[in-house]
Amino acid sequence: MQEADRRTQWALLRFSVLGPLVSSRLEHGDRRALFRLAAQRTHVDPDGRAVKLSARTVEAWFYAWRRGGLDALKDAVAMVYYFITHPAKK
Repeated sequence: MQEADRRTQWALLRFSVLGPLVSSRLEHGDRRALFRLAAQRTHVDPDGRAVKLSARTVEAWFYAWRRGGLDALKDAVAMVYYFITHPAKK
């Protein structure tokens, strides 16, 4: 897989995690609750691994998206705060 495709896959994962954060108009406190909610879920990364994210990571991705859209999510500092929980079931 080419690097550009890989970066796009990661950007799409990040965008999918943001879900309701990008689709509605929210107050600051509402955003914080959604950051925490997204962090409670297990997500599957482009390599098929199940991952957990911190609320801070989700927040960083949200503000990156607000500044630069999907392209900003291609280069978001990604996985400083996540840890691999187990391989995802296919």
